[in-house]
Amino acid sequence: MSLQDILLAFARINWGPIRGRRWAYRRLMLTTLSLMMREQKCDRDARLVTTAHQLAERMGAHDKTAYRCLHDLEDLGLIEWERGGIANGKPQPGVLKVIKRKLVDWVLAFRAKHDKEMEAYREAIVKRLDKMAEKYNRHRQTMRQPPNIRQSVHVDSKSDLSSYRMSAHSPRAPHRPVNPSPAKDLIGYRAIQKALEPLRRQERKYKQMQAHMPDAAYMPLVCPHSKDTPALCNACRSQAWQDQQAQERRQRDEAARKRAEAKTMKELENEAKGQRFGDYMRTMYPDAAKADWYKIIQTDPQAWILAHA
Repeated sequence: MSLQDILLAFARINWGPIRGRRWAYRRLMLTTLSLMMREQKCDRDARLVTTAHQLAERMGAHDKTAYRCLHDLEDLGLIEWERGGIANGKPQPGVLKVIKRKLVDWVLAFRAKHDKEMEAYREAIVKRLDKMAEKYNRHRQTMRQPPNIRQSVHVDSKSDLSSYRMSAHSPRAPHRPVNPSPAKDLIGYRAIQKALEPLRRQERKYKQMQAHMPDAAYMPLVCPHSKDTPALCNACRSQAWQDQQAQERRQRDEAARKRAEAKTMKELENEAKGQRFGDYMRTMYPDAAKADWYKIIQTDPQAWILAHA
């Protein structure tokens, strides 16, 4: 087995003897070694050429912390550490080898203990839930009261006219006891919610897939990649997204081009209007200065029309 698979099995039993906050960095060191070995494709041999400084950088910790973790793991017999040094005037990295057999022995030794702890935990949870359900049902029974039916002050027409009947109140109308609904019962309610959870999960997954689905106009009718439907094919969805984005880019470019053309036409039109107004004023009032044109506009209707066109 690879080192990563062994560590996953070790983590499923809560890390055996190295659980707890005290051993957090030692567990992180084992995980970092597993990731680096997987990158260098040597996770089955569990042998890695590296330095403590590189491990500290990958862990996000100080060099002293990395050295302390390596020393502790070496004392536990989980690793074999061949220190680096200087050879022929050049620094040489160290070699770390993780003892997979030691980890496997710990997994097999602590699995039964972990199973017993989990079974005891589940039994405690079930007892607590039963106690809560019993308390809830008892509370419902004590809090349930008969409906408050107003008693009539009139005598029933079918009753006799004896003094005893006339002096006494009419009997209270019988009522049917209210039985609690099974769906509102605590245990029944949780059972229904647990049964509905797969359907809700499937509905959420479908909504997420629909939210990330391109427009149906860009999806093919039949998947060319031998899938059941194009919606389940990653290649079809990717191509549809590319086509949709390309069409949206073309539409944006076309809209920008039309806006630029409209702006240019408006500028040319304004320039032409100003040119016509200037030609009119120079032709009709050649001696008038430009500063006096606003006075002429007030008296000349044609000049006013050209100026406000």
